Amino acid sequence: MTLIPDRRGTSTAGRRRAVRTLLAAVAALVPALAAGQRPIATEGALDLVLPTGARAVALGQATMGLDGTTESVWGNPSGLARMRGTTAAIHHSQSIAGTADAVAVVAHSRMLGSFGVSASLRDFGPSLSADDGGAEGGTILSRSLIYAATYAASLDRLNVGLSYKLLQWRVDCSGPCTTESGILASTSALDAGAQFSLDPVLPIRVGASVRNVGLPMQVNDEPQADELPSRLQAGLELRVPGIDAMIAGTEIRLSADMVSDLRRIDPAPRLGAELAWQRRVHIRGGYASRDAGFGGPSLGLGYETGNLAIDFARVFDDVSSMTGTEPTYLSVRYRF
Repeated sequence: MTLIPDRRGTSTAGRRRAVRTLLAAVAALVPALAAGQRPIATEGALDLVLPTGARAVALGQATMGLDGTTESVWGNPSGLARMRGTTAAIHHSQSIAGTADAVAVVAHSRMLGSFGVSASLRDFGPSLSADDGGAEGGTILSRSLIYAATYAASLDRLNVGLSYKLLQWRVDCSGPCTTESGILASTSALDAGAQFSLDPVLPIRVGASVRNVGLPMQVNDEPQADELPSRLQAGLELRVPGIDAMIAGTEIRLSADMVSDLRRIDPAPRLGAELAWQRRVHIRGGYASRDAGFGGPSLGLGYETGNLAIDFARVFDDVSSMTGTEPTYLSVRYRF
């Protein structure tokens, strides 16, 4: 397929410069993602495996058993099945992988289930263009965009969900530009997930998802196309019993997941814990194994008042610390 528009006056050198520009920007992801043994540096569209949402990040990305927030769009889409009303959310993050902003809107119907639409923009940072002689030109903006549509439904104790994602890599230029601009590459991917509650036998919800299954990402030519970072993740969430009887209005939830590349089974753990008081104040902590890619210890806080919720999280990643860029995440949700 044609990934770069065939415009008049477009030169092969311009296309190559655009490819180099984007690949240099995406290379910023590799230090954060290649800390473990997993050979993810050979995969394409690495931004698909970066986390979205402060609550998910604070819990060490152990999200397979979680439900009730828009962050399930990027984790286990079945978690949207039992949401009530309509919820809108904004998720912001800053890390070695650039600045990212995501928005999501999820609407629930008792008869039809939950429908969600979302979009994410990751900005890898500006750079200067140059012609073949080395003369500086305009400012190049390398970015990736992910658009998603999600459907989830519940039947008794079972939740199921499906997401379709469209990924685009863009190189845009302002000022005197010698580089091809516009959509440089695009591909599609599917996510599917399920959850099952063991209540009333046990206060446990188990879940699993398969993510980023789709066509390879082709930036330059077909022989150099890279496979998408397809992942299988499964785990559970446990509501610790008896805590409310000891401290009124207090709840503790523990979550544990395993995540693996679909092409080579090599599971890595993710762990999370959340202490909630009066369903208003939330203290969270977690750990995502670096073998799973972007990981390390994490901490977070959350506060809810009425229909508004605000979450904050930090990841303590060694690679990011060395570059002076501490990964920070902020989410704001509102239910109508």
